[in-house]
Amino acid sequence: MEGEERSFYSVLQTSRVLGLSLEEVHELINKGELEASYEEAGLRLIRARSVHACLKGSRSSRPQGSDEAAVTSGATPTSVSEVGHEENRGFDFELLVLLIIAMMTLLAAAYTLLPALPGGESVRPKETASTGAATGGARSEETTAGTSTADQEETTPPAATSAPTGWVSAVGDSVMLGAVDALQQEIPNLALVDVQGSRQPPAAIDILRRRRAVGQLGDVVVVHVGNNGPFVAEQFDEMMRALAGMRKVLVVNATVPAGVPDPIAVPNNAVLAAEVRRYPKNAVLVDWQAESAGHPEFFGEDGVHLTSQGAQAYADLIAAHLGDDAAEGSAAPPPSSRERISWGEGGTFGECVGPSSWCNVPATP
Repeated sequence: MEGEERSFYSVLQTSRVLGLSLEEVHELINKGELEASYEEAGLRLIRARSVHACLKGSRSSRPQGSDEAAVTSGATPTSVSEVGHEENRGFDFELLVLLIIAMMTLLAAAYTLLPALPGGESVRPKETASTGAATGGARSEETTAGTSTADQEETTPPAATSAPTGWVSAVGDSVMLGAVDALQQEIPNLALVDVQGSRQPPAAIDILRRRRAVGQLGDVVVVHVGNNGPFVAEQFDEMMRALAGMRKVLVVNATVPAGVPDPIAVPNNAVLAAEVRRYPKNAVLVDWQAESAGHPEFFGEDGVHLTSQGAQAYADLIAAHLGDDAAEGSAAPPPSSRERISWGEGGTFGECVGPSSWCNVPATP
């Protein structure tokens, strides 16, 4: 009896001994049938004697052998300290988890602040920018040195064979294709024109990269793509890396045809306007959209491709942005006489105007 006075059950143990739910145990406590006046560490403890008395009182209404099963399956009375230890095991585990999370947070903060410490930049891995044509995430505009990404790219031109100063090269899609004659007339030092229908920005970038590598681009380049597919900021950066060190890069935007739902020219023009501003040293926006607005006579039925009048206006606009760079005699002559080579048909029809050694094989399929 004296042992029972010093022995206690937790609420969970009591429910197992009596074969009751936790709610039923609390109900017995509220009725006074179970003595639960003792608490330790916030845990409610029930005197063992009251549990045993309750168990005896319920024998008459329970099947034979149920008491033995209850006692066998239930917990034996424990001291107050033992009960508190059992009930607090869960709290110890939760505390351990919180400590692990706190340590990981501190490590992440230390990694973030590492470059600000003396010598920190030398031990932190350098990040590289992706150049995919996906929707893309946010791009870092500034570097730790305080200069823009665009400025850094401009100062590190790729290894290439440079064409003589003053040559103008033009790469574009079917819109520029319709103005080849007018461009040759207005730009006497136009050494190369490489145009093809349905050309996408990635294909144009590849042509610029490959032609520059073999010295087939002048130090002034005109680019007009974006009528046939998206031209995203990452692609623009890739193009400017391919043209790094060029004296001038003219980027022609697209007209927005009337009556076309969600024209691709709208988002592309927004990208071009924003990206040209990031390359102030050599990038120039040729705003064909503004120049052609309100001039339906410049276009055929689709509102995009040029009539002869539109081709002349298009060439005049580009020549005006070239200024003295379009003057005859401002460049050394091409290595051989220029020829005009055509390939493909329909929407993929293309032309190359330039030295025969540059145009004997089209730059794109």
